[in-house]
Amino acid sequence: GYTTGQIGKLEWGFATTAERIRRHGWQYHYGYYDHQRCHGFYPPFLFENGQLINIHGNTHADCGKHPNSESAENMEIRRNRQGKAVYSQDIFNDKIIEFLRTHRDEPFFLYHPSQLPHGPISIPEIHPALKQSSELTPFEKEYASMILKLDETVGIILDELERLGIDDRTMIVFSSDNGHEVYYRQEGRTTGRQADLEGNQLDDITTKFYSETCGDVFNGNDGMGGLKFSSWEGGTRIPYMVRFPGKVTPGSLSDHTLTNYDLMPTLADFIGTEMPEDKDGVSFLPTLLERHEDQQHHEWIIYASRLGPALVTAEGWKLRYINRTDSFQLYHLPNDYREENDLSTDHPDLVTRLSGWMLNACDGDYQNGTPGAHLAEYPNQE
Repeated sequence: GYTTGQIGKLEWGFATTAERIRRHGWQYHYGYYDHQRCHGFYPPFLFENGQLINIHGNTHADCGKHPNSESAENMEIRRNRQGKAVYSQDIFNDKIIEFLRTHRDEPFFLYHPSQLPHGPISIPEIHPALKQSSELTPFEKEYASMILKLDETVGIILDELERLGIDDRTMIVFSSDNGHEVYYRQEGRTTGRQADLEGNQLDDITTKFYSETCGDVFNGNDGMGGLKFSSWEGGTRIPYMVRFPGKVTPGSLSDHTLTNYDLMPTLADFIGTEMPEDKDGVSFLPTLLERHEDQQHHEWIIYASRLGPALVTAEGWKLRYINRTDSFQLYHLPNDYREENDLSTDHPDLVTRLSGWMLNACDGDYQNGTPGAHLAEYPNQE
C-alpha cells in the first residue's frame, strides 16, 4: 500500500481532530485543525499527528491575521513583524522535504493544501523580482509575492524529487479548490464583487465582476465573469496541471471537462484498486495517457454557490438557478465565454430538462444548492 501524508491548511470542512484525520486515512499529518487560524500566516502552534507543536517567535493568537484591505494603517500592521517570526509556508516546505526523504523508498501519497495565495495578504517580504515594478502598487506586489512563494514551493518539491532520484516515477497534480478571488482591493483602483470602478452595484444576477470594469490588474479569471462564491465561470473554473514523466506528454493540453472529485477514481484507476460504491467521480486517466477512446464523461456536473446551484452539461450548456428571484438563466459556454447572453427564453424545453436534473441532484429543493443550505437566500415571500 501507500504511505499517506497531509501537510498544510486543512483537509476537509472547517474544523477537525486528530482522530478524524486518521479515520480519513492519513497516516501522517502536520498543520492546522480549524478554518479560522489558517487565515493568518504566523501560527503560534500547529499540530503533528495529534500533538501540539509550538512555533517559537510567533505570538499572535489569531496567527497574525491581517486586515483585508489597504490603507496606511493596515500597511503598518502588515509590515510590523513583532510576534511574527516564522512564516507558515516555510514550515510546510521543511515538512514536505522531511516527508519525501523519509518515504523515498516506498510508495507514498502526499497532499499539501497550501494557504497560498489565500488572503488576507501576508508575506514576509516583497519578492526581489517585483520590488522595482512600476506597474504594481505595494499591496499588489505583496499579493504577487504570495503567488511567487507558492511557485517557489512547487520548485522545492520538484528539486527534491530529482535530488532523491524519484522524480521520474512521481505523479504531481496541481490544482485549486475554487476560482478567482480579489484580495488586493484598493479604493479607486480595484474593487470586488459588490461594485465596479464607476460605483455601479453588482448583484451577481444580471451584473457581475469583470477584470476591466473592476480594475483587476492580474486578470485572475482570464476575462471570465464573477469571483469565488458565485456560480459564474470566473468563480468556479480552476487550474489543473498534471506532471508524470513517461506517462503524460509535457506541454500537452486537454479540453476534457473534469471536477476535483474525479481525482480519486483517477488514482484508483492508475493503481488498479476498486472504488467505493456510490461515488460520482469519473477517472480521467485515459485522457492523461491519451487513450481518448476509453475516456468516459460526465453527462453533467453540478455545484453550489451563494445564490444557488449551477449545472453544466458535457455539451457546454450551463443552467443557473437564482434563489433570490426563483429564476433560471441559461448560457452556452462554447459560444459565450463571458456569460453575457442568457438564452433561457429561447430554449424553454432545455431549461425544463436541465432544471429537472438539477432538482433531483438537490434532493427536491434548489435551496440545497448552496454551501450552507440554512443560509440560502430564499425568494421574497411578501
